[in-house]
Amino acid sequence: MVSCRFVVLLLLLALSAAASGVRQRTFSLLWFSDVQLDNFYNTPDAAGGDEDCKQAAHKPYGTPGCYTPVALAAYAAGKEAGRSLYRHDAILVSGSFSPPDLAAPEFILEAINTTMTTIQKIWDPIYFPYIVNIGPQDVFPNYFYNTSAPTLKLATNNFLENVSEVFAEKGVFGPPSADTFVNPQQEHFAEGGYYRKDMLLDPVTILSLNTGLFSRKLKP
Repeated sequence: MVSCRFVVLLLLLALSAAASGVRQRTFSLLWFSDVQLDNFYNTPDAAGGDEDCKQAAHKPYGTPGCYTPVALAAYAAGKEAGRSLYRHDAILVSGSFSPPDLAAPEFILEAINTTMTTIQKIWDPIYFPYIVNIGPQDVFPNYFYNTSAPTLKLATNNFLENVSEVFAEKGVFGPPSADTFVNPQQEHFAEGGYYRKDMLLDPVTILSLNTGLFSRKLKP
């Protein structure tokens, strides 16, 4: 499913081979979108309020009307790995990570962490670059920074900082900078929800822009 409501813009800028007759290589992304992981599936706190989601030990991979159990996310990643483990140049993971019933900071962070951990058990971030974006339900009023602040840095909120730390731990921003020990892209995300990633083995740059930050309709 493609997440369209929260406008996360990905611009893939590929440089063409200059010389004629040079074979151009295809850049391949494996995209996991709108996982909406329910860490509480098969517990009294399952998202959605459906009794079938709260008592579902006999259906570990989910049931109609429920959000995604961890077991289903792991199974889907494993099935795709069996089909195309080494065919992709990068892994794209986009929200929403959390169901709407669990759209609180601690649940969103947990869903992001669990989703990334599940996928990275198969696609190791050492070998596969990751591009990760939050989605429409990974938001709450404090997410939107105060545009009247004198500088963007002063407008940074705790939620974006916490998400940037999870992304950094999962290798989304790459290795730390030798000068500051914090990758500049992590700082950019913490300040405004955007970052840039250059693919090391391909002439491709990824720009991840959380344009919902500037939406009048989505303001708190």
